[in-house]
Amino acid sequence: MAITFRPLTVLDIIDETPDAYTLVFPKPKDPQFANYKPGQYLTLKVNVDGEDLRRAFSLSSSPVTDTHLSVTIKRVPDGRASNWLRDNLQVGDVVSVLPPLGNFVAELDPNQSRNYVLIGAGSGITPLMSILKTALETEPESKVTLWYGNSNEEGIIFKEKLQTLQNHYGDRLYVHHVLSRPTDAWEGASGRMDKDKIYDLLTKLFMEDEHRKVYFMCGPNGLMDAAEAALEKHAVNFFDVNREYYSAPAPTEEEANANMAT
Repeated sequence: MAITFRPLTVLDIIDETPDAYTLVFPKPKDPQFANYKPGQYLTLKVNVDGEDLRRAFSLSSSPVTDTHLSVTIKRVPDGRASNWLRDNLQVGDVVSVLPPLGNFVAELDPNQSRNYVLIGAGSGITPLMSILKTALETEPESKVTLWYGNSNEEGIIFKEKLQTLQNHYGDRLYVHHVLSRPTDAWEGASGRMDKDKIYDLLTKLFMEDEHRKVYFMCGPNGLMDAAEAALEKHAVNFFDVNREYYSAPAPTEEEANANMAT
C-alpha cells in the first residue's frame, strides 16, 4: 500500500510549556496509522506564505495507552513551520499528514524484562515519552529510567504527566531531572547533562539494577555527544544504543515509499 498524505483534523492543541505544544489528531483505523511503533514520527505538510513545507515531528502518544495521535512541537527561532502551526492552527482545522515513519523504535514483548534507559533534553523528550508509556504498559516486568535535562522548571515538557506516571507505576519508573539554570526554589539536580554526569548516573545504575539495559537518546548535539562518550567509557554494547537526530529533512512521499520497500 502506497504511503500518501492524508487529511487529519486537529482535535486539540495543548500548551505544554511557554514554547512547546501538542497537536492531537484522530487515529485512523488504517493499519499504516493504527499500528505505529513507539518512537516514530509524523510528517506534516503546511502551506506558509505560498510555500508547502514538510516537517517531521515525533509522536508523543503511545500506540497502546492513547486513543489519538499526538505530536509535541517546540517553537524554535525562525522556525517557519513550528511557529506558524501554533500561531495559525485552530481546533477543527485539517492538516496533511504522512503515516508514522522512523526507525527510532522500541521493539517490545510482554515476556521481556529490561530497563529502558532514556536520555533526553528539551523537546527530545517527545519520542522518549512514547517509548516510556508503551514499555511500561506492554512489558510488566520491565522498568524505565529517564534522565531529562532542561534549562529551568518552566521548560520541563510533560512535567505533570511524568509525575502522574511515576505515581502510577511506582519503582518501575525512575525520573531524574537535571536543570542547567534552575531557580533558587529548585531542590533537584542542577548543572549540565555532560559526559561526567551521565557517566556517574550510569555507574549508579549498574550498581543498583540487574535488568538488561537498552538505551534511547534524543536531544541537542551536545547532549548526544556527551551521552555517547559516557556510554563508550562504560563499554556499553553499541547495538544496545538507539539515537534520534532532529536534523534530517522530512521525507517526501516518494522517499517514504522507497524506505518502506527496503
